[in-house]
Amino acid sequence: MYNKVLLKKYGVLFSFILIFIIFAFAFNDFTRIDNLLNILRQCSVLTIVGIGLVIVMIAGEIDLSFTSSIPLASAIFVNLYNNNSSIFIAMLLSLLVLIIVGIINAYLVEGIGLSSFIATLSVSFFLTGVNYAVFGAKSYWLKDDLMQNTFQGNFLFIPKFGWILIIISLLSYFIINYTKHGKYIRASGENPYTTVANGINAKYYRGLAFIEANLFYFVATMLQVARLSGALGPAAGGNIMLPVMAIAFLGQTFFKIGKPNIVGVVLSGLFLSMVNNALTLAEVKFYYVPMVQGLILIVAIVLSSSAGKRELTQIKFG
Repeated sequence: MYNKVLLKKYGVLFSFILIFIIFAFAFNDFTRIDNLLNILRQCSVLTIVGIGLVIVMIAGEIDLSFTSSIPLASAIFVNLYNNNSSIFIAMLLSLLVLIIVGIINAYLVEGIGLSSFIATLSVSFFLTGVNYAVFGAKSYWLKDDLMQNTFQGNFLFIPKFGWILIIISLLSYFIINYTKHGKYIRASGENPYTTVANGINAKYYRGLAFIEANLFYFVATMLQVARLSGALGPAAGGNIMLPVMAIAFLGQTFFKIGKPNIVGVVLSGLFLSMVNNALTLAEVKFYYVPMVQGLILIVAIVLSSSAGKRELTQIKFG
């Protein structure tokens, strides 16, 4: 009985370690320090987006607006900065746009009562249209190397992207698990009726989760701009959605089976990046990568939803 519980709780983690060992033997370059650091660097942006999404999921909702809000915020930042606005003004206005998107999501879902899936998907479509209308389908590149010099490179032998991911992961884990604010967000998703009965405004905390998620999207936007030396195109959202959703759902198979959690999403981000890295080392055609990501997402949903023979109770699509 004990072994069964142990396997259920840590089975995916054991699989993660086993796959790492297999890759280490299969590819000579996989365990090189520079390659492992590259895996950490590659997973940082999507994992930070995944943490933002998971906070919304912990609150019992879902958010798909990031697929368009991040490209729009990146275009706003790059265009403002290239037109001689200070980097702080460009950052501030990009952040403001993302916070407004979070407020709109919160109002549509918690104020009007729309399905979070439908509401945030609709907001995503709207923002894509705004992006095309204002910036077109052009590629916008940074006029200088300030962003790259700020965020690229290593600090104490670890990529700066990795340090940012580590700090954000620890901070979000502490807030969600050890503060009254985080516990109220979790309670609003897990037991909304009990939460309301205890005098806690569950709608307020669920709405706040949408706004807070956009703070993580903002950090991810700045890192992605530095990584690409420019803005994401309006159509880039589709490329973001699949891996982020895979990370978020796969994270529910680590430790707290069937429940969104910060540690799980960080480990799943590393796992997905590790798989992508191995595919690159194996010289697999690029079009197989989304196929593998889609398969991982399907497996993750099956594992997390079948755990304990129950559904994912914290995600409401209706």
